[in-house]
Amino acid sequence: GVVLSKYERKINLQLLARLLKPDLRMLKFARLVLRSAKPDETNLRRAQRLAWAVQQGAIYTLRPPQIPEGQDAAEFFLFTSRRGYCTYFAGALTVLCRAAGIPARVVSGFANPEWNMQAQTGMLREANAHAWTEVWIEGWGWASVDERPADARGDAAGSDRAPRAPCR
Repeated sequence: GVVLSKYERKINLQLLARLLKPDLRMLKFARLVLRSAKPDETNLRRAQRLAWAVQQGAIYTLRPPQIPEGQDAAEFFLFTSRRGYCTYFAGALTVLCRAAGIPARVVSGFANPEWNMQAQTGMLREANAHAWTEVWIEGWGWASVDERPADARGDAAGSDRAPRAPCR
């Protein structure tokens, strides 16, 4: 099967020391969300539970509030602003997964290219830029988990209130 090396596991579980203190909100939140998880649930299913929790009450916007200096971006997004674009959602989910012992990483690239069937070519625009979380599944490899609210997925939009707003 597919195996994650000790080094890769360490890197993809790494968090700032202050985010691992038992009394901190990120760790408490991850534990609370996973409280109802069955002991034999896969990392993918556990990550999907965390993704759902990240989505609840969050607003996808290209104009999020500025993160205060000295404050952790994931904590600010999850517990204060609840407003952001794909990197906010992906960063928060990745931190929660790592806090729960699930190897995770933020991946960025492009999604939903404009495809020309006749020419068999695709066009990527800035509006196609996207970031998401991948979690490690033992024996399988990296699996994508898209934590953005379903109404914020896709591309091409003119305002930050549009449900198909692009991700930057």
